[in-house]
Amino acid sequence: MSRRVEVVVFAIAFLALTFAQLTLSRTFNLFTHPLWLDETITWLIANDPSFSHAMNAIRGGVDTNPPALYFVLWPIARLTGGLNEVGLRVASLTSVWLAIVGAYATCRRFFDRPTSIIGALALWSHPLVMNYAFEARFYGPWLALAVWYAYARLDAREDDPWSRVMLRILLAVALTTIHWFGILSLLLIEAGDLLVHRRVSLRRFLPAACGFAAVIACLPFLIGQRADLSVKTWIDPPTLSTAKKLLVFLFGTPAIILTVGAWWLARLTLSPGALGEGRGEGLRSLAPFSSLLLVFPILVVFSFTVQPVLIDRYFIVALAPLSVIAAALLSNSPRKLKCATIAALVIIGTAELIGPGRSGRGFRQKLDETLASIDRAIREKPDTLIVFERRHEMYPLTLRARPELRERAWLLDIGESHGAKPMAQYERDMSRKVARIYPELRMISMKDLRRGARPFTVIEAETSPTAGTP
Repeated sequence: MSRRVEVVVFAIAFLALTFAQLTLSRTFNLFTHPLWLDETITWLIANDPSFSHAMNAIRGGVDTNPPALYFVLWPIARLTGGLNEVGLRVASLTSVWLAIVGAYATCRRFFDRPTSIIGALALWSHPLVMNYAFEARFYGPWLALAVWYAYARLDAREDDPWSRVMLRILLAVALTTIHWFGILSLLLIEAGDLLVHRRVSLRRFLPAACGFAAVIACLPFLIGQRADLSVKTWIDPPTLSTAKKLLVFLFGTPAIILTVGAWWLARLTLSPGALGEGRGEGLRSLAPFSSLLLVFPILVVFSFTVQPVLIDRYFIVALAPLSVIAAALLSNSPRKLKCATIAALVIIGTAELIGPGRSGRGFRQKLDETLASIDRAIREKPDTLIVFERRHEMYPLTLRARPELRERAWLLDIGESHGAKPMAQYERDMSRKVARIYPELRMISMKDLRRGARPFTVIEAETSPTAGTP
């Protein structure tokens, strides 16, 4: 069986495995539970009737990422008549499926088939990867693009035909425009490639140059997104404790990380020969792939020196090298141990799906409770206005769960409140940006509410309604 056919077979088998895991864990609700705040933004822009208006929304700060994801989602929405919860999450799962297939293809160049399956399943079974496989945002596509661009660098040759070079250019451009930290992924992969090959040629350099050019072309989006923000971010200032907790969640305890990290560095730098059934490369050829581990320390330093970013999803591409590390750890193990490890990873992955499934059901229950409160208020006063304190409740309810509420729904504008917490200031600023582009998601101050003639009910952050009168 050729390597390419084998990868296709694995892709089909992994798809079947995912279906089996969803069935056994009873978590098909991961596709159907209500969209949370950020996902409603994805839905809003992807289903915008006008592509130019969608791009204007991104530039205006409705979303705070580059536009690449919508270059894919918007045409799909037009062709299918619109993307709902299921469609958006299938797209996200597809991207993570591609990432796992890419991890397997990478491992297979160096290791035998069971060992490569272990590497791929080790990545899939990580809770962060599983969480964002079912979230309609950028993180699954970002992981897939990073994995496949690293693979493309691994596969690059000086005499490659220009068709392959063009494919790497497309991957580089997509990687740098899927997320603002995509450029960091590109830089690290290119640095790893330069470390291995120690030379620069036009065909090796051109994809990276095009990726940089794409970021420069997207700067108007970044400038527009940062405009009119009174605070840099909603994320809390970093602490060493927060950084350590994130480190343990991603990779394990510091002692394990130090031990495995030292071993892996030694394998990369000291292993001259080929392993397994690969094409003759030594493990040092994996430097472009392994370099993604450096995303963690770089973003931690960034958090302490530039802007807080210690949120787990921003580190998802740092998990990609775990696949080759896990494979290398067990590459010389007996076949029975490898088969047992595969079985264990399947069980772990199935169990990991239960947590996100429960979270989805819990979120639906909270929204249902909020809707029940709103319905009671409307029954008591049919002309009452529904005023939300946060976008977190307003957008999922008025955009998807109960669109008919939109005609009476408002988001509370706290005004230029002195002493407001950074999170409240950031949410106010972002809400104003959204309201300018999508006027149906309008805002109102408490002063204007009391000045009006209609009664109103305020839906507080904890879904407890508070009645008010003009």
